[in-house]
Amino acid sequence: MKHFLSIEDLKNSEIVKLVERGDYYLHQKTFSDLLKNQIFFNVFFEDSTRTISSFNVAATKLGASVINLNMQSSSKNKGETEIDTIKNLSAMGANFIAMRHSENMTPHICAKHLSNFPNTKILNGGDGVNEHPTQALGDLLTILNHFNCTIENLKNLKIVIFGDIKHSRVAHSHIKLYKILGIKNVHLIAPPEFSCDYRGLYDDLFYHYNLNEGIRDADLIISLRFKKEYVNSQSSSSGVFDEFKNFYSLNHENIKLAKKDVKIMHPGPINRGVELSPQLADDEKYSLIFQQVSCGVAMRQAIIEKLYLDNK
Repeated sequence: MKHFLSIEDLKNSEIVKLVERGDYYLHQKTFSDLLKNQIFFNVFFEDSTRTISSFNVAATKLGASVINLNMQSSSKNKGETEIDTIKNLSAMGANFIAMRHSENMTPHICAKHLSNFPNTKILNGGDGVNEHPTQALGDLLTILNHFNCTIENLKNLKIVIFGDIKHSRVAHSHIKLYKILGIKNVHLIAPPEFSCDYRGLYDDLFYHYNLNEGIRDADLIISLRFKKEYVNSQSSSSGVFDEFKNFYSLNHENIKLAKKDVKIMHPGPINRGVELSPQLADDEKYSLIFQQVSCGVAMRQAIIEKLYLDNK
């Protein structure tokens, strides 16, 4: 694997090995010198707290020298293209570049222009509304650890994804991941204007418009961030946001429809009182949100390690 750009770049067997390695790093307290003398750049053209920090911690734990590029004061403001930025960093000796961008496929496009820089490896930290592959794998590790099950056993769980699915790169990577793993009891809940039809990509999915109907008897509920920026720019209805809060917000009352020991996840940042009530988001009886953060670091360690070893 030359770069890590999409869940679809992985085979089932590779996912199993990555998760096993992620589990190892989850319980490994000491730092490694595997990436000693390796330079790791975080190049985020979009704001981020969790993902950029997670890459930072993961690369540091593996012994790399980490540089976070401040794109707000970069040559991008002088008209430099993203491709030229990546090429320049590669010419400086960048071994890894974790990249986030608001436009779909930008990390993929940049990777194609690095034929003269074989030592540079691109990791997709989220591209537009397309994919967020490292988040999906970190979430998978979270699920397997909490339910203490194998990927094969995961097929017995009812998994629910709800919220702004249409604009969620996290949801898109989850669906591609479940397709590869053959997990079919997956239910998607969204208002019509924020739904996404995956038929043709993955036909074994269940679709709901009603939150209460979709979460009934769920083992796991994955909430997605409601992206206000898309409402402001694309919706002609000023009431969409309030309507979402009224009909698609999870709380202690409607979660009773799910399994008694149901767990909730959220990739962050949470719009408290929108996707989840503040009380539910903080309730450790249900929430795996902070476990997601820990597992995200461990999975990124495993992914970076694989890229290093595959290209050594």
